[in-house]
Amino acid sequence: MKPEGTLGVDVNYTNITMSDGTRLELDAFKRAHGLKIEAERIQKRHRKSWRYIRAIRGRIKALGARTRNIITDACRKAGLEVVRHAYEARRAVVLEDLTGLKEANRKGRMARTWRTRLTLWAYRELQKWIEWKARLYGVPVFKVSPRGTSSTRPNCGSRLRSIGSRRLKCPNCGLEEDRDLIAAINLGMRGAQATQMPMRTREQ
Repeated sequence: MKPEGTLGVDVNYTNITMSDGTRLELDAFKRAHGLKIEAERIQKRHRKSWRYIRAIRGRIKALGARTRNIITDACRKAGLEVVRHAYEARRAVVLEDLTGLKEANRKGRMARTWRTRLTLWAYRELQKWIEWKARLYGVPVFKVSPRGTSSTRPNCGSRLRSIGSRRLKCPNCGLEEDRDLIAAINLGMRGAQATQMPMRTREQ
């Protein structure tokens, strides 16, 4: 497929937002986090003995397996939806480059919490499935830096202000928009600049 534009894809804890305004609701990460919390509570309740009691070890192992299965299944399905959407719209997919986050996590610069580690792994898993499905469909995938994508006005580059409920406003032109959509549009624009492809948003 020869793309006629780019499609920025912003992945969040509860949804996937694309630069043309398409949004996929995603509750798998939250459900998986809940299972991890349950496993952590069991470990805390049996702080000194859980490693030596087969039933407790088995329960914790089962929760971990369910967590991985939930995320993998959700990422596989969501990845296919994203790629099909890009294929039908004849657009290349533009994702966040997670290299900086992985490096920060490896060096301990990120909070070492269940949610942080789980979310980073889930984002990487989703990207893996998007890239794999994209190869099958012949859809190009590009990665760009996510720095400032959710706080900068597309086109003019002004710093946006939060006005609550994940909405942002430009102090210069008065634009108000959803934070996730802003991020997706910025990703798409950076991909377009890097590849010299046109950028198409929901307005086009």
